[in-house]
Amino acid sequence: MRTGICFLLGLVLAACGEPPLFVVEIQPTPEGMSRTVAFIDRPDGLSDEDLARGPLPGSLLDARPATGHTLASRVRTRLTAAYGPADARGRWRASFGLRSPGALDGYGHIAREASPLGCVARYVERFGGTDDPEAKRVGRLAALDAWLAALRPHWLESVGDHPRRERLVAWMDHDLRREADAWFALRRQLYDSLWANGWTDVEGARAVLDAHLAERGCGTTEALEDPLAFARAFTRRELALAAGEPDPAGLERGALLEAVMTELKEGAPVERQPPTLPGDAGAYAVVAADDRGREQAARETLALAYLRMGALLEPQQLAHCGGVDVCVYLHVPGAPVASDGVYDAERKVITWIRRVLPAPGPTTWMRASWPEPDVAAQTELWGAVRLKGEHLHRFVIAWSQLGAEDRVRGEELIADLRSSGHLIDRPMLVKRLELAIGSDPNLTGIASALANGLFAPDE
Repeated sequence: MRTGICFLLGLVLAACGEPPLFVVEIQPTPEGMSRTVAFIDRPDGLSDEDLARGPLPGSLLDARPATGHTLASRVRTRLTAAYGPADARGRWRASFGLRSPGALDGYGHIAREASPLGCVARYVERFGGTDDPEAKRVGRLAALDAWLAALRPHWLESVGDHPRRERLVAWMDHDLRREADAWFALRRQLYDSLWANGWTDVEGARAVLDAHLAERGCGTTEALEDPLAFARAFTRRELALAAGEPDPAGLERGALLEAVMTELKEGAPVERQPPTLPGDAGAYAVVAADDRGREQAARETLALAYLRMGALLEPQQLAHCGGVDVCVYLHVPGAPVASDGVYDAERKVITWIRRVLPAPGPTTWMRASWPEPDVAAQTELWGAVRLKGEHLHRFVIAWSQLGAEDRVRGEELIADLRSSGHLIDRPMLVKRLELAIGSDPNLTGIASALANGLFAPDE
């Protein structure tokens, strides 16, 4: 059974390649959002950091449609149904309400929490995955079964007439699948734990992973720093033990991972079309499309294959095989108060780069919150926008927690904080806020936000 984990590494390696790139540009509107989607090949030499810093959305959206990859017909159909036909450059454009269609196996949502002085907007989008953990488990095992069926003839040929052939076949047909099931269960447990704790204990998850590897004779995650040497040596040794061979060299031809490495290097027979798989399981059988993809897979992907298969790192560090990279540009009016993307203050754009798998793969989330002052209301009250940024965010949150009667008193307090159409001076502001809190302690939250924000320096 211990050999099963390293065998899975070989499957991941064989399935990896340079993924295509979905570019999604989102412009929030008062009614919802406008969205532009393009499917392109990742430009040569363009890293995730480059995408986060630039180029501007237009330069990617205007890029030539992907030529090295084919967009699945069901995805193209869903995009066309949601956005209408693509334009001459292969882009889909449309405006939506607060909810966007799940054209990429997901769901997008923009919500606004209102107040008399502005609102807080929240963007959340799910790409890929499913919220049914059992469906994930069943789907992954089905994908593994499909891979085993595809690789089994070649693997048996590599084993040849070895005297312990039956034992090796039993390992592949039974032990490996049980090991995979245990791995998926561990992944689910660790991922749920990390998610619940806000990804604050990644090191703890790695410690559990190290124990899982050590129990199966795999060493620790540090042993994966030289992935090819580790995989070759471990697979030869463990296959030898499974076959009762004391000398690892005696099973040189039986190392399946070695054979997969050779196929990746020589380009055959890996370039054969993968078998037809049921449903979305085919996403896990995508083969490297070109030499550059195979080289990258061999150099980089295997090293953290355990982690990448299991969503054990922070979301932005995940890299899965058989999916697509999604680059989302979200235009915002100012700095977000919370986001798991990268904010560019000059362009006022939040960027996310994620690897996305279809169901039953792990779900990829993107989130951001930002305040939007009510310019007309604040200008009418005080002659200018005075409450914004984090202070407006705190005011809106406090306002949302007020009951109907408290909101009436809150509106009276806001109207009272002006003199002849202008904001009263700071000493008078503090005095009136103290009086308001004294008569209604429920107003403490909005009073605190007003006290700190109305005379705050410009951000």
